[in-house]
Amino acid sequence: MLSHPIPSAYLETAVQALDEGLCLLDEHGRVQYANPEAYLILDYPPAELTGKTLLDLIHVPDQEPDSHAYLQQIAEHGRVYRSENGQMRRQDQSLFTAAYTINPLTIPDNPSQGAVLIFRDITAQRQMEANLRRQVRDTQLLNRVINTTTSASDTVTILRILSTELAHAFNVPQVACALLNDTQTALEVVAEYRTADRPSALGTIIPVENNPGTQYILRTKRPLVATDVQNDERIATRDVSRQRGTVSMMLLPLLTRERVIGTMGLNAPERREFTSEEITLAQNVAAAAGQALENAELYQRLQNELVERRRQNEYLAALYETTLGLLERMDTNSLLEAIVVRAGALTGTEHGVLYVAEGSDIVMQAGTGIYRPHLGLKLRAGEGLSGRVWRTGELLAVDDYETAQGHPARVGKIYAAVSVPLRSGPVVTGVIGLARVVPSRPFTAEEQSLLERFAQLASLVLDNALLYSALQQELVEREVTQKKLQTAKVAAEEANRVKSSFLASMSHELRTPLNAIIGYSDLLAEDIEDLGEAALLGDIKRIQNAGAQLLAIISDILDISKIEAGQTEVSAEWFSVQDMLSMLESIYQMHFEGRGNQLTFVYEGKLGEAHTDYHKLQQILTNLLSNANKFTDHGRVTLHVQRLTLEGQPWLQFTIQDNGIGIPTDKLETIFDPFRQADETMSRKYGGTGLGLAICRRFSEILGGIIEVESVLGEGSVFTVRLPAEFGSVSGKL
Repeated sequence: MLSHPIPSAYLETAVQALDEGLCLLDEHGRVQYANPEAYLILDYPPAELTGKTLLDLIHVPDQEPDSHAYLQQIAEHGRVYRSENGQMRRQDQSLFTAAYTINPLTIPDNPSQGAVLIFRDITAQRQMEANLRRQVRDTQLLNRVINTTTSASDTVTILRILSTELAHAFNVPQVACALLNDTQTALEVVAEYRTADRPSALGTIIPVENNPGTQYILRTKRPLVATDVQNDERIATRDVSRQRGTVSMMLLPLLTRERVIGTMGLNAPERREFTSEEITLAQNVAAAAGQALENAELYQRLQNELVERRRQNEYLAALYETTLGLLERMDTNSLLEAIVVRAGALTGTEHGVLYVAEGSDIVMQAGTGIYRPHLGLKLRAGEGLSGRVWRTGELLAVDDYETAQGHPARVGKIYAAVSVPLRSGPVVTGVIGLARVVPSRPFTAEEQSLLERFAQLASLVLDNALLYSALQQELVEREVTQKKLQTAKVAAEEANRVKSSFLASMSHELRTPLNAIIGYSDLLAEDIEDLGEAALLGDIKRIQNAGAQLLAIISDILDISKIEAGQTEVSAEWFSVQDMLSMLESIYQMHFEGRGNQLTFVYEGKLGEAHTDYHKLQQILTNLLSNANKFTDHGRVTLHVQRLTLEGQPWLQFTIQDNGIGIPTDKLETIFDPFRQADETMSRKYGGTGLGLAICRRFSEILGGIIEVESVLGEGSVFTVRLPAEFGSVSGKL
């Protein structure tokens, strides 16, 4: 218990400094006194709260408007009445969510009783809680969709899962997914979720022509919302929607690899205004499903390729001895010669050739007999028998080459000849040619048929050999790449470990003496107060503030690592912008005077309070002021602060202007990169780590704002920071 009464002036100062509203009520429940925060929260002009009754301020459903009787009820219980989620009225009679207590007062030797009403506005807190619950719910939905669709391997199953999850999340009785046909002219409903009372839409064909809504989605890849389907000309399926009882609809594109493959429709049986948050959630879910569809498509394609490869391998394994002899030769050059030799053996000739396509010519890559001396010979399309086969893609045979062609062959005297194409799919990649150099017999139809089948085999074998060679090269390159990546990974991990160790050590070594300075200054302040030397407290406070500021700056050296690791958190709190700036001004005036610089703080209008991360905002301004002081010599630095309203939301704008050395135009972007300065020579002349502006930009973005810079070399720089006055109150940057 206090040994003497507290002076009334102290009590009044304490009450006025409360960040909660406080009203003193008489026994009739009328306001006799209200502190400034009460007027601010309830939006009453000065002195107009006096005389208002308790039930004018708090909203109690089904309560008779008798504040005296209500107070008596509370007093009879003999304890403080608390409401953690009540409602109160502002002057304009609008209700807001509040937490309040009513504490009955009993004054000794006075039969009259009154009460103290203490309250605070928790509307923003409840909104943040609601937003958090919504975000958790949305994240859980996305996780479910990702987990369930990842295990599915076919399109219909994925779309059915998607329809079910969205129907439950949006509480609608029907969700349908439709895919475009190959000609992009119509959609077919292939998957849906519906309640038992809703007719099925499976199999429904939706033409694209004369369908503005679908055409809009295909063109823009954006969602379409129809609040009143029956009166929306964009919806071509109004008659069907009427039969199914659909009143409102949301249509979204289904995308794979940035290509629209279909649409998804959410059908509501009542008028519904889909919010932007709901539309974004639906888009995110559809995007997750699109990724699952891509994976399923890739899986199916791989399965098909495996089946086809297995069929080819089985076919090759069943072939005769010629096939086995070719398969043993995976080297491309030896394989080409082996193909020619085997082809000649099949038809009883030792004179064979193999041309391979290279650009606009075919080039002799392998040859036996009379062809061997002419390796490297080139033919144009249509030139000679093999050139005609390359052009037409059809087998050609002649009984006498010179008679059929009208001129002798370039390689020597040839009588009977046959050429057959080698293919890779539909493309002719080469030609096998065989010849007889004595007038014995032509190539028979059976030999030609056997040669065609052999060419098919040779094409496959050659494709496999080329593929094998390419795979071998790819494996070698991949192994080299993996070794480089592993080396880089080890180096990066070691660098990160060293960096973390250095930062932790530096933080410890610097924090310890600074904490001692701050602690001793606290003790010194207490001693000065005890001695009654109040005039000295100002200097002590400056020491404390400067020490605390320096300690915060040292701590922020770790911030860039946390930012890059995605571990930075925002600790938003309410504070007076004017008070924070006054503190900065008192600290930095002395620093600026030491360099012969003039520091001016300019406030445009009332700055009010801000609800953001005090420490991060202070760090941004500290870094910018320090830079302006560092790069200005006997000049002027101005911090101009104003409160703006942009798109209906409160913003704070801080502009730091100096007439220092300025920044080259080509460096205006790189100065915000970590460990970068406008000029490498600056680090030697002016010092600094190059982290200050990087932290400014990252913190500005984290707090929902931006930082901009304008500068003229030799004339000075202007840095502008624009942040929401209330963190989380806006969805984008301005």
